Amino acid sequence: MKWSEEKVKQLSELAFAGKSNKDIARQLGVGINDVYAKRSQLGITIPKVAAAKGKEPVPVVTQQSSETDRVIKALRTHGVGCYACGYEHNCRKNGCALMQKAAAELERLEAKS
Repeated sequence: MKWSEEKVKQLSELAFAGKSNKDIARQLGVGINDVYAKRSQLGITIPKVAAAKGKEPVPVVTQQSSETDRVIKALRTHGVGCYACGYEHNCRKNGCALMQKAAAELERLEAKS
């Protein structure tokens, strides 16, 4: 999806106003996956908005503290197609790079158990 400067400005304002991604998507007339992807791209994630407001961010697994967390975040924002999940540049004829990475990470975690 192509974001206009006006929609990006509105997205930022709504995010800092504490609106949920679902509400932002509804107000802007875009898909929720587009909102997740654009917020991530712009760096206006929920923890960063909370930090900017001087509040303690809610602990979430998707703060990208590990490879597993990065894969989880990408999977949650992936949707039904590639929406700048961060792995799309590695997609090859053997399928979606994100799905391949997720499978490898699950196998690694299973081997640790």
